[in-house]
Amino acid sequence: GWWYEGGGLYRHVWLNIANPTSIESDSVFARTELTGPEEAPTEATVVAGASFTRGDRTGPFRLVHRVIAPDGSPAGWGSYNAPASPRKSPSRASNPGGQDVFPDIPDNHWAWTDVSQQRIRISKPKLWSVEHPNLYRLETSLYQNAKLVDRVNTTFGIRSVRWDKDGGFFLNGKRTMLKGTCNHQDHAGVGVAIPDRLFEWRIKRLKEMGSNAYRCSHNPPATELLDACDRLGMLVLDETRHLGDATTAKSPPGTPYGELSELTRMVLRDRNHPSVFAWSLFNEEPLQGTDEGARIFQAMEKRVKELDPTREVTGAMNFGFNAGIQKVSKVFGFNYSLWAYDDVRKKDPHLALFGSETASAVSTRGIYANDKEKGYVSAYDVNHPEWGATAEKAWKEIANRPHMAGAFVWTGFDYKGEPTPYG
Repeated sequence: GWWYEGGGLYRHVWLNIANPTSIESDSVFARTELTGPEEAPTEATVVAGASFTRGDRTGPFRLVHRVIAPDGSPAGWGSYNAPASPRKSPSRASNPGGQDVFPDIPDNHWAWTDVSQQRIRISKPKLWSVEHPNLYRLETSLYQNAKLVDRVNTTFGIRSVRWDKDGGFFLNGKRTMLKGTCNHQDHAGVGVAIPDRLFEWRIKRLKEMGSNAYRCSHNPPATELLDACDRLGMLVLDETRHLGDATTAKSPPGTPYGELSELTRMVLRDRNHPSVFAWSLFNEEPLQGTDEGARIFQAMEKRVKELDPTREVTGAMNFGFNAGIQKVSKVFGFNYSLWAYDDVRKKDPHLALFGSETASAVSTRGIYANDKEKGYVSAYDVNHPEWGATAEKAWKEIANRPHMAGAFVWTGFDYKGEPTPYG
């Protein structure tokens, strides 16, 4: 990359030992549908699902989902059916010996699925929000011949997100101005192998200064970062590293896009995190203003919607406006390019717009005069590179346009690489 991306093993690596019959990795999902007003729904429906490997194929097999409320009490319920084989649903009376195959689960707090979906109703749900990050837990249990063989616990939240071309971004029916920061994965003096506690410290510091959103620039984050954002109430723009199936820093002409394994792994892994409000599919790619780039973007969007139909996709574009990917987008992000805000709005008024990367102002805390020899820059918010703007100007350009959903400032924390303005 054009910054320090790190190398070697710099995140947790787990070796999972599973039975031949087990729940497949990252197959569990929990989507929510709300009934009633977005800000205070009367009911939520959790659409839960998973898949599993069948091992020696001696059944019957059953997947059971149970929803646990934020206070630890059971919250979900469903009908009782026991499939003897995939996608078949014999009645309870057909169970061998008439025994309850789920002895540890209360009869009114569970539901089952095989490799399909199950709908679990929750009355008066507690919503996840930036101010109140309420978290539910989906307990997924796999039974073989009435014996528990695997169990996976998945944290999720109940909330709604939507975009509007005139109103910006809405969380639980409330217009929420994105006051975000872009962040690389390294930390000063630590590098890219960040301890779990440091992720939490970073999110707390950002929230203390008034930030409510975090852009993962420019690669999928550590799971522990998303866990911290879930717990603390920080919205996340989750970003994949490449447009298509590129293996270089940027995607050149002719980049294939049939596999999309990098994108697929990110969405499967991260789709249950309530903090993730959108997927970013590229950053400043040479193909972004071309028809080829648009085709790749559409293929990526199609894959995302197959795995997660609840969130919109977007990207971060800094040239090639009014062409290429912009023409096939619903939610559009500007990297800098303040001059393009009104032009794009005029030519594509159907787009929901936000600043995916803004400002890039440079300053040194506690320094009041530029000093090139020492590498110091004054802290008066008067210095910026030619492509950027001061923090004040960058924010005013967003705040003065009610249709803009907000912005992500470059950057929340300093990082190794790109030593602007003296490098």
